[in-house]
Amino acid sequence: MSGSYSNDAGGLSAADKHITDSRYFTAMLMDAAELCERRSVSLAYENPIVNMAFSVTGCSSRWSTHEHSPSTRLPGYAEMGASLWRTISMGNNIFADVKVSIQNLANKNYCVIKGYPMPGRAYRIGVTMKF
Repeated sequence: MSGSYSNDAGGLSAADKHITDSRYFTAMLMDAAELCERRSVSLAYENPIVNMAFSVTGCSSRWSTHEHSPSTRLPGYAEMGASLWRTISMGNNIFADVKVSIQNLANKNYCVIKGYPMPGRAYRIGVTMKF
């Protein structure tokens, strides 16, 4: 079993203060989707039958433009995902990795960029062959 946690405060940190003097600073401020606090947690369990993983990624509320007017405020969101995968031996040193995953488990509607909604629940099936 393994797990991970990450926290990205978004915006500029004290270490990035030198960037404010660059010509790209204004462009960075315009990229409002990057100016949120992001957190993610994942948990994985690997066993001989089937491997499993569950993840949650979230973002705080933020402004969609540099205007900071009430109509440009985007609410925060959290998205959950789950996956199952297994490696199958096909003989002669050939392996197939089979993976099934579901993204946006709760089928939540949210926007990372205002006016561009993210897709609802999505299913993925993948097979990777290793020779």
